[in-house]
Amino acid sequence: MTCGTPRAEAIRRVSATSFQQAFGHWYNEGVTHYFTEVVLGASGKAYRDQLALAKGLITALNPNGESTVAKGRISLKAKPKS
Repeated sequence: MTCGTPRAEAIRRVSATSFQQAFGHWYNEGVTHYFTEVVLGASGKAYRDQLALAKGLITALNPNGESTVAKGRISLKAKPKS
């Protein structure tokens, strides 16, 4: 999978803007790729530094880190871009 695939972009489109505002672009990218890999499997060597940031955040929020990050990152109100 490459970073620009439609599936990865679909995950990016449901990102809550408040997450990026609170954590910044690199954490947002890392979390995007973390959940992309959860769904699609490992994607190679792209965004490894950002992915490490996301994994650190998830670990720091344990025992429910993955769920907490997912709830904060995903906007169920996201609308498809035309």
